[in-house]
Amino acid sequence: MNSSQSDLDIVHMFDSYIKKTLRLNARLSYKRKRAKLEREVYFSDLSQRDLLSLSVCDRYFEKDCFFSSLDSGDCRNSIDLGEALRTLSQRKQEVVILSIGYGYKDIEVARVLNLTPDNARFHRTSAIKKLKEYFGVLPNE
Repeated sequence: MNSSQSDLDIVHMFDSYIKKTLRLNARLSYKRKRAKLEREVYFSDLSQRDLLSLSVCDRYFEKDCFFSSLDSGDCRNSIDLGEALRTLSQRKQEVVILSIGYGYKDIEVARVLNLTPDNARFHRTSAIKKLKEYFGVLPNE
């Protein structure tokens, strides 16, 4: 009896040790989770101003990209392509950069920008027409 009682005491002590360890781990986990929640913020909780300060907007052809036309007799150097692109709407800028800058086909541009291929083709052709007018290649109508 004495032997079984000591075995039972050892089992109880082991169970008690495991319970204390689990409680301690649960407390530490809860404390870490609470500290993490105090540091983190959901994007949905941010104001529009804070979201804009976190976002990055690439400015393609801003200062150092220039257009040069060598097919005509006069060579037009240093025409700022960034200024020309700024005359286009945001959607047309995106379409032109993807189709001409990256060589995407209309169907790929449509997939990236969530448009129909016909809509992407329309934006591309009208943007190219406006750029030609800007550079004086196509007369204003």
